[in-house]
Amino acid sequence: MKGISIFLIEDSLLFGSALNTVLRRAGFLVTTYTSKSVPIKRKAKSAVVLLDVATFSGIENDIEALVKEWSTCAPVLLLGREDRVEQILAGLRAGAAGFVKQTVSPRHLQRAITIVAAGGTWCERTVFQKVMQYLPRLSYAAQPRLTKREAEVLKYLVRGQTNREIAQNLGLTEQAIKIHVSNLLRKTGTSNRNGLSVYAIRQGLAEA
Repeated sequence: MKGISIFLIEDSLLFGSALNTVLRRAGFLVTTYTSKSVPIKRKAKSAVVLLDVATFSGIENDIEALVKEWSTCAPVLLLGREDRVEQILAGLRAGAAGFVKQTVSPRHLQRAITIVAAGGTWCERTVFQKVMQYLPRLSYAAQPRLTKREAEVLKYLVRGQTNREIAQNLGLTEQAIKIHVSNLLRKTGTSNRNGLSVYAIRQGLAEA
């Protein structure tokens, strides 16, 4: 957690203050913004945008716009309510790297932030199962042909592991994993790791 910067997008002064305290105690470097703030220009070396949509009053299109804007600074992790599936879908559609519940424990929040900062994705199983119900079923005929190694990489990627963790599990270099992930994105026609994970589970290429 040391050295990870958090760009906290929070419209609730009360909840934002409490969350800021929790994050700082965990060792994160926190800067708070509102949904009306203009995204910063420079990217931090290791950072995550924590976007609280639970207290956000805008519509789904506004959430998509926010995620796209702040994704230029760092990967976006959504913080919200499990029952507001439309908000979750809007954020993930726009390229968010994951979702955590507003009631998540500090330990799990730290874990989610650390994984996303390292290039991974994060979504709790119960939330993921709800989201999957709203996604269209994909045609089996469109299933790509993967090599044995690509299938192995995909299995770990779906679990939210970073390139470094996958490399350690498979005894490969991070550069080799990057190449495999790039090939997987190309073969599946997806644009990011989160989209790749959703595609893989929908197609039966990997288990949640």
